[in-house]
Amino acid sequence: MKVSILMPVYNREAFVEYAIESVLKQTYLNIELIIINDGSTDNTVEIIERYQANYPKLIKVIHQENQGQSIARNNGINNATGEYIAFLDSDDIYQPNIIETLLSLYKQNPEAAFVYSGYKEIDISGEVIKSVYPNQESNDEIYSNLWLSQLNIWAGTMMTTTDNLKQIGGFSTSLRGAENHELRLNLSKLGPIYFSKLLLSNYRKHPDNSIRNYKSGDNNYLRIVKKHLGEHGELNHSLWKKVMANFYFKLGMRFFGANQYKPAINNFVLSIKHNPRKIQAYAQLFRSLLGKKINQLISNYKKKKPENNSI
Repeated sequence: MKVSILMPVYNREAFVEYAIESVLKQTYLNIELIIINDGSTDNTVEIIERYQANYPKLIKVIHQENQGQSIARNNGINNATGEYIAFLDSDDIYQPNIIETLLSLYKQNPEAAFVYSGYKEIDISGEVIKSVYPNQESNDEIYSNLWLSQLNIWAGTMMTTTDNLKQIGGFSTSLRGAENHELRLNLSKLGPIYFSKLLLSNYRKHPDNSIRNYKSGDNNYLRIVKKHLGEHGELNHSLWKKVMANFYFKLGMRFFGANQYKPAINNFVLSIKHNPRKIQAYAQLFRSLLGKKINQLISNYKKKKPENNSI
């Protein structure tokens, strides 16, 4: 069975080599790496073309004008020759056994809509920030749990079949920042979802305090909610309220992290209105009301606390 790995890339000269090298180190060999250059203007093109020249049977490079990640991935799907497809962002790193492990999981569960694994978050220097494990216990109410973002699924650990992707029409090209979420929702309607608890990929987290960078994705997430609830009525009212409570809570956390307490307060209040049982929202609302100086003192105390408790 052949696996096609899709990697869109745009101006990632500092990281793309690490991503490609992680594919070359895979223990499963029947693979192809399809790199979709989304109009890069730095040295990315030179790097990927050098690798293609060195590994012509393994690496395929497609060039397109800058149109965004979704169109790039759909371009990759249309050019894939593998029965299975996996995804890798150009600044992330696969573990050597990810393809072998996920494909084995798929062979054991051929009815799967998709399979996935745990992963590590790393910073721009490659240092591990935290480990993220799947928390899926079963396929009961899987669609609801996907809405509530409770499964810790990241696209960089997913594998599905080419047929499944074509059946749902690939990635939405009008939901920038939320296309991965809708892809998971659409795939979940095709069958059960299985996972490995192994940490099989490294997700590189870039420091960015700009709320504006999230705005498009947040607006498009709301479009997904309205689309699935309004047109299809697939979520009951109780679940809808929980979905919206989670949305406003996450939005509040972004403002809180950027020390923008007034919009943080507004979003935590909205979260509580949608789900009065969401305890975290009350806690963060209280923290936001304390203001910047007191929160800074709390943060400093938390950083010092392990040292004070050490033996």
